Amino acid sequence: MDNSIFENTQFPYNIATESSNEPLKILQINLAREKAATNQRQETASTIKPDVILVQEQYINNNVIPGIPQTWKTFSSSNQKAAILIPSPKLKPALLATKVNMVALKIQTSSFPITIVSAYSSPAQNVHTTLQEIQEIISSLPEEKIIIGADLNGHNTLWGYRSNDNRGKDILDFILANNLNIINKPDAIPTFQRNNSVGWPDLTLCSQSLIDSSINWEVLEEISLSDHRYIETTIASTVANQFNKRYKTRHGNHLRFLNILGKEIYHLERKIKAARNSGELNNATIELQTLIINACSKSFKIKKQLLITKPNWWTEQLEIHKKKVRALRRRAQRAPEIERQARYQVFKKEKAKYEGHIKQARNIGWRKFCSAASHPYGKQYKAAFRKSVFPSQIPYLKTETQREVCKRQHKTSWTRFSFPLPFPQITI
Repeated sequence: MDNSIFENTQFPYNIATESSNEPLKILQINLAREKAATNQRQETASTIKPDVILVQEQYINNNVIPGIPQTWKTFSSSNQKAAILIPSPKLKPALLATKVNMVALKIQTSSFPITIVSAYSSPAQNVHTTLQEIQEIISSLPEEKIIIGADLNGHNTLWGYRSNDNRGKDILDFILANNLNIINKPDAIPTFQRNNSVGWPDLTLCSQSLIDSSINWEVLEEISLSDHRYIETTIASTVANQFNKRYKTRHGNHLRFLNILGKEIYHLERKIKAARNSGELNNATIELQTLIINACSKSFKIKKQLLITKPNWWTEQLEIHKKKVRALRRRAQRAPEIERQARYQVFKKEKAKYEGHIKQARNIGWRKFCSAASHPYGKQYKAAFRKSVFPSQIPYLKTETQREVCKRQHKTSWTRFSFPLPFPQITI
């Protein structure tokens, strides 16, 4: 097909631009490979409403990250120990690089484009491997605004530790060599706590060109069910979202649409038939598309864009239990030295009960979701093919065929499962 007739032609698109007065909000967390922490991530996102989530050491099941809604965009490093999640369907990120220990993407704010990096370096790994991967991104984007969320497991007094180690010195040399700024506050509460051990391994860095922007960095009190805490970074630059308008066409007003369209359709039909060259045909096409868009706007309501919602298995009882666990942790932190150990034991026992309740609520929610399905090849069947079903949840699938298909799927190493051949026959 000759595409030359479309050159220099601006066809109308049904695109709307939506700006928010809220600053760009970035959430950072090391999930410590905890299943409960991964399950609760969506609920936390619905409360804090971040634009971007930087994740390290997330829980992996069958080489897939479970518990992520379909509407979220996910970008992972090659070893899947670092990831960037975009909860908002309105944000349009561009993937820049995927390396073994890090992933980088770019988003457009109202003021400037910004590159976001998530990285992880295990204490048993040479930190220079991860630093070199980050270095390659920085070198390829000179003078651009970059923000880095990374768990590099290095000790240095500049980000909270009481002493320095060789790993921390190497990280500091890397920061100075690349003209980066440490956003962490040295007097902040620990970002990591396990039993009596505390630390500040989670770093947030930014380029020199971004330091002029108003940046706020805070370690949150939100329960994460990981031995790391959530970190919230806000940048004073709003996000401008472009999205395609989608109309509610299932609720009537079709006659009104036809009446509006019918007034001009015969004129356009004659205009298309009379077209003698590509320019006249393009003009008629543009006029037709514009007429259809205007008729839809006058006849139908626009579908609302999806917001970050709580998972459907989340209950009021879980919300109350979460607040109780958070209160017990706060009480333990503020207790006198002589009582602190005992209070932490009470907190840990309640936290273990809370994790069990989350697992139970998730399984019950999946059971209700499958038993209420009216079609055997509905959402529950598609969820099985997305490998978001745990083996313990397979018995709740509605039909024997679905259960068998899902069992076979969990025994394979395929990242996506197509319909089996021959197509299963189900008697309804």
